[in-house]
Amino acid sequence: MGSGKKKWLLVLVIAAVLLILNGIFFWFYAKMNAQIQSNTEQYMLQNTEAIRKIFETRLNDQMEVLSSEAKALDGTALSSQADLLEVFPHASTPGLFQEIGIMTLSGDTWDRSGGGLGNLAETEIYQGVMDGQSVISSRQLLTENGVSVMVMAVPLYHDGVITGALYGTLSRSAMDTMVDTMRFSEDCGNALLTEDLTILGKSQNTNFFRNIMTRLNEQFSTLTIPEDGREAVQHAVYLHIRYGLFLSPVEGHDWYFLSVIPQTVIDAQ
Repeated sequence: MGSGKKKWLLVLVIAAVLLILNGIFFWFYAKMNAQIQSNTEQYMLQNTEAIRKIFETRLNDQMEVLSSEAKALDGTALSSQADLLEVFPHASTPGLFQEIGIMTLSGDTWDRSGGGLGNLAETEIYQGVMDGQSVISSRQLLTENGVSVMVMAVPLYHDGVITGALYGTLSRSAMDTMVDTMRFSEDCGNALLTEDLTILGKSQNTNFFRNIMTRLNEQFSTLTIPEDGREAVQHAVYLHIRYGLFLSPVEGHDWYFLSVIPQTVIDAQ
């Protein structure tokens, strides 16, 4: 073989080796980036779980407040608006509750303003209380004034027998306060979601959630609630911005806690 052919063969071998090394480098680089992305997303998911637990603690605190008030009323006759106002004057609503009211054994409700939630006999609230449980509505309920609220209720007893329930309503503002614990930046936000993506509470004054009030279907058409009740990481693009969607199930409820984080913020971690 001539020297010229040997040189060309050597060049081809070197080129082939360089191409292989280059391919290996980019494969390794892509693999490392994918691993880094996965580790970062796992960290973000753990952060979402931590925020969710703070929310759960805040929610349980409100239930404890209501339960404490109910225990103090054990055996007290509350058969009129005047009776209720004597115990809970308008200026002393406990906890974050907007209104305090009574549910009777028939399911009828009334509060200090003379309004109420209508009859709850066919609801999960009534069934839970009659079973001796402290409960919170899984969805928003409408007051007689047409205001959407979440409702907590605890049984009232007399001589060990359930006589009705003490309930408290949580406004959307109160739910927002409990959900909006912490976030990475003003471009991030948290939300409490039902299985159909209805928003029960969300971060306030954030770039993403500022104008989103009820549901996330329009913004994130690909967002789905995991059927297995597990945590999940999803991705979506909204207004040309890529977001990481971190979902963590709320203990004891059919809700999910969602953290919405732009990919640029994730990449900066």
